[in-house]
Amino acid sequence: MRVSNILEVEQIFMSFNNPRVNAEMERLIKKLKSEIILLNAFEILKKVEKTLREFQKLYYTKYCYSSLGYMSMRKL
Repeated sequence: MRVSNILEVEQIFMSFNNPRVNAEMERLIKKLKSEIILLNAFEILKKVEKTLREFQKLYYTKYCYSSLGYMSMRKL
């Protein structure tokens, strides 16, 4: 909940046993770990917040997805 408050996003709960949503969340978490958490040694919470905001903006505007016809989520 704290991270969703920092990023100013609304936390929603998915239905049980929903493979599509589970796959989407796993992909997001994998990207977040590999591109943000493992590459940075955070010592200050403000830096974590700033980096997560930058990642959020990049993830929704630049990443293309095959399931969306190789478009970003913002282009929908």
